[in-house]
Amino acid sequence: MQCPKCGSLDKVKAGFIGEKQRYQCKKCACKYTRSTPKGLAPITWKLAKELYASGLSLRKIGNLIGVSYQFQV
Repeated sequence: MQCPKCGSLDKVKAGFIGEKQRYQCKKCACKYTRSTPKGLAPITWKLAKELYASGLSLRKIGNLIGVSYQFQV
């Protein structure tokens, strides 16, 4: 995760905002939180659910999509 101000990858944890981890850049002291969502893209979840509904096993779906087959549908 890069600093939104200077683009540096050097960071330290700097507490929480609500339930989100906050970070502080070591170079410019800018404080920020993760701006990109965690996890798989919604389109990937939709594809996995459609494949599951069509009767494929979770292991086969995981191999097709390229994720661990132990994810939850």
